[in-house]
Amino acid sequence: MNNYSQKGISTEEFQKITREKFYRAIREEAKPLLAWFSLTEDCNLRCRYCFADAHFCQCNFEQVPERKNDSLSTKDVYAILDNVAEAGTIAIQFAGGEPTLRDDLADLIWYATEIKGMFIALNTNGTLLDDRSIKRLAASGLGQVKVSVDGLKESHDWNRGKGTFERAINALKGFKTAGVPSVILIMTLSKINYHELPEMIALCRDLGVQFTMVEFLPLGHAHGEKDWVLTKEQRKETQRYLFTLQKKRGIH
Repeated sequence: MNNYSQKGISTEEFQKITREKFYRAIREEAKPLLAWFSLTEDCNLRCRYCFADAHFCQCNFEQVPERKNDSLSTKDVYAILDNVAEAGTIAIQFAGGEPTLRDDLADLIWYATEIKGMFIALNTNGTLLDDRSIKRLAASGLGQVKVSVDGLKESHDWNRGKGTFERAINALKGFKTAGVPSVILIMTLSKINYHELPEMIALCRDLGVQFTMVEFLPLGHAHGEKDWVLTKEQRKETQRYLFTLQKKRGIH
């Protein structure tokens, strides 16, 4: 028996009161604390693992191509950030596509952090960044960056293209040197690079960056590639390994 029954309130009245409290909480208290914002659907790489199925822009690493598919101007993004901040969001993950294709990225980070007071994280493949651009992003208030590194050199370059491993590692080093508070190597784990997980974690220790991972899913560019998906046993073994390592060394 609930307290309302003891007070002579019927089940129907109790449900009505509960429902009203729920909807009032949604209107007045519920907030989208974290948002994911794809700033562009374009990407300079055609990664085999890509779940986003991003539009490919042909370019080399020294030259950023013209963006073809961005429908949002800088002003449009500012307006969206205004709305997101007003809703009570405190953190945004800038992603894509490849967000560093936007030449206004540093301005967007500055606006979100300095004007709107939000925490900004960035997902990037790291291939279009040099020391100057990294320093500019860091100075704009970037709070966290995740650079994709999908295995050791051979595995990573097989997935993302020749020379991309070195570029990604240099980006991690650059963000670390530039003083970005949280620098993370993010690995997409598949059957192909599964055996490299211990060496990848050792690499992160050597670089002084954090490690995180996601599992490969046969989506986007990789649609139908079910042979690359971890087996159930590999998934369990990965979880055991990471749990043991975290308990032993306190890594995160």
